[in-house]
Amino acid sequence: MSTNHSLVPEVDPFQEKTAFKRLMERAGQLRPITWFMAHVATHIDPVLMRLSGGRANVTGTDAVVILHHVGAKTGQPRQTPLLYFNEGPDVILIAGNGGAARNPAWLHNLRTNP
Repeated sequence: MSTNHSLVPEVDPFQEKTAFKRLMERAGQLRPITWFMAHVATHIDPVLMRLSGGRANVTGTDAVVILHHVGAKTGQPRQTPLLYFNEGPDVILIAGNGGAARNPAWLHNLRTNP
């Protein structure tokens, strides 16, 4: 899988968080917020980020990228907003699936069509 690192701003997961970021992190753990992010924000963010040049998204964090991938069954192009961070030169994508026990569909798509 290739990544264009010049398009992905560096995010340090160990950087001290502001009070606002800590509050948003706690809010993001609430079930209604998790549901909203998984079912609504995923459809809004690709459009919002494209229109804003990547500066705005529903989560309000700068640690969101849009993953462009191909559906495993349909072969159709997909866009999925994902949280990420950097570990040295590597970009680490978060495959949390809102805390669900199974992996998100995009991970299956990426494994089928790297």
